[in-house]
Formats: sequence, C-alpha cells, structure tokens
Amino acid sequence: TVGATLSGCLGGGNGGGNGNGGGNGNGDGNGDGNGDGSGNGNGETTESGDPELADEITFYSTGGAWLRAMDETIITPFEEEYGVSVDLQPYGNANQVISQIRAGQVDLDAMLMVDPALYRGVNEDIFAPLRLENIPHYDAIETFHPEEVPYDPGDRVHHVPNTYGAYGLTYNTETFDSAPTSWSELYTEELSGQLTYSGFTAPVVGNAALEEGIDFNTLEGDGDAVDTVFDRVSQQNEHMYQWWDSAATAEELYTNESAVAGNCWVGRVQSLRDEEGVPVEYTLPEEGATGYVSVWAINNEIEDPRRYTAELLLDYVLQEEPSRRLAEEIHYGQANAFSDAPESYQEIPDVQHPDRIHIWDQDVFAPNQQEWAQRFQEITRQ
Repeated sequence: TVGATLSGCLGGGNGGGNGNGGGNGNGDGNGDGNGDGSGNGNGETTESGDPELADEITFYSTGGAWLRAMDETIITPFEEEYGVSVDLQPYGNANQVISQIRAGQVDLDAMLMVDPALYRGVNEDIFAPLRLENIPHYDAIETFHPEEVPYDPGDRVHHVPNTYGAYGLTYNTETFDSAPTSWSELYTEELSGQLTYSGFTAPVVGNAALEEGIDFNTLEGDGDAVDTVFDRVSQQNEHMYQWWDSAATAEELYTNESAVAGNCWVGRVQSLRDEEGVPVEYTLPEEGATGYVSVWAINNEIEDPRRYTAELLLDYVLQEEPSRRLAEEIHYGQANAFSDAPESYQEIPDVQHPDRIHIWDQDVFAPNQQEWAQRFQEITRQ
C-alpha cells in the first residue's frame, strides 16, 4: 500500500550516477531453538509452529512509475497472500534516508536502493546480514550474485538484487540505418554537436574508460590511465550537444531531436519509443557500458517478527510469478531467473548481454569521485 510522500527526502543524487558492517543480527530462533544469536534463526513461532509475521512493515522505494509498478506487481500481491500490511513510502535521496536511519529519525523495515547506497549502508552497519534460510528463492539469483559483487562488503550477504541496467547507447532510428555496435561510431563529423551523455561522474569516467579498453575498477586517482580516460572525455565533449543531468532532460533532448545519439537507460528509451512515438532505440555496444543494480536490504535495528516478515518480502521478489508480473510492467533486466518471461523482456539488450554491464567498485570510485568530478567540470567549461 502506497503511503504518503516522505517529506525531506527529495533531492539529487550523489554525483555517482544512480546514486565491513557484518552486524550481529537479532534472530534468536525461539520457536525451535535453531537460532544462534549471530543473525541465524527463523524468529519466534506461533502455536502452529509457523514463524510469526508482523501485522505491518514499512518499505521505502524510489517513486514515480517505478513505485506504481512495484506496488501493483509485488507489494499488493504480497499483502494479499500473507495478510501483512506494507506501508510503501517513496523517497528521493537514498543517502539522505541512510543518514536519517543512522540518526534514528526514520523507522523502516526494508529499503530499495542502488548499489552505491547499499555499499555505504553496509559499511555503516545500517543493513542487516540476511538469514538466507528465510529466503529459499535466493538460489534463483543468476546475475550480479550477492556473493560476487563489489558493493556488498564483508563475509555476509546483506541484500538481494532486483533489477539492473546501464547507461547504454541510445540512437535515433531515422538517423542510423542499423544499431551501432561501438561507441566509436558516434564520433563522426555528421553527428558532431548532436550527442548527449549523462554528466554523472560514474558513467562519465566509466564509459570513457570502457571506450579506451580500460577496466575502470583498476583506475588510480591521478595515474596515466586516468589521464587517458579524461583525454577521451575531452574528445567526447567536442561532439556533445549537452551533458544531461536528469532523465527528464535526456528525454527532452531525444524527443525534440536536439540529440540523435548518446546514452540513457533502457526503460526510459523504450517508454519514449512505445508511449511517445519517439524514434529511438537502445543497445549495448561491444565495449559495454557503466551499469547499476537495484537492491533490497533490511534495517539492522529491527527484530522479529518484523525482520522475518521483511525477509519474506525479499524472498517474494525472487519468486517466479512476481518476477513475471514485474517484467510485464517495466523494461529492465531482473537478476533472478524465472520461466515464461514475456518476449518483450527477453528482447531487452541488458537481459541479452549482462556481461557488457560493468559495475563500479566503490573502493575505487568513492575516494576519487570529487577529484574526477572537478576534472570533468573543467573540461565542460572550456
């Protein structure tokens, strides 16, 4: 159920794009004695032996069309199936919410965010290690597996991934006869001054590095490879109509054809094409693109039965039927496998080529973000 808009949480990102606290856990397994005090256990049980559920939990999510799709495909069906009320609260800035959790200003049970925010929250002991015995569909995860990604530090798993995407190549189908296979195809005399790229630091540096064949997670703050990357950014800037700073700006530029190519997110591009009739398509070039992953995590301060109920919600996200419903509503890849996916979902380039989506290691990006952002600003002011 969608609650009132969260006041005070609207705002921009952290400049990074989309925006080792192992924790002790607090499940004690009182029902059957299998808890060990370190975060294991299924929580208290009812007289029937089933784990006790909370009457209500609070879940924070990004807003807009995504929130509506989440409510219709996951939250409301979950409420109906388990008899639990979910207070669904939209927010605008994940880092601000994390700061409010830390200050004790908000009381939430679970939260949807992108990978940089999870990294911060785990390091600050905001998010609980998951008791995977309460998430039996965890094994359905096949892309961006929690035990293999750089944004969930420590020895325990603190999240389940949901959707993912990239700053992929976007092009006007009336300008291009076929889908470009390389970013290099955009840098022509004919297209000069007609490109638009995201001005967020993560994709600026990330995509430029990929164009140069550099693994951006090996970059050092002021090394030779970084100089090579920013030389590429300077070359990109010569072909740019505008660096976009919001999805709305990108959509406007593609719609009025001030830009005929650049980058954007697949969901936005397909909405422009299908709902607005804009002649645009999205692809992932051979070099790949900087990506992001939306993840679900649980507040480390809550106890059972709220914690167990939140874990049940995370498991529900990974189940087949909710995943199929979500795939019908949004145009983004999902990290878990599910059968009978709609054809439109199977045709998403991100789903077809997840290996071309590259995620930042925040141990590399975060310490250098401010310096790299300044170098980018110097280039664009010239």
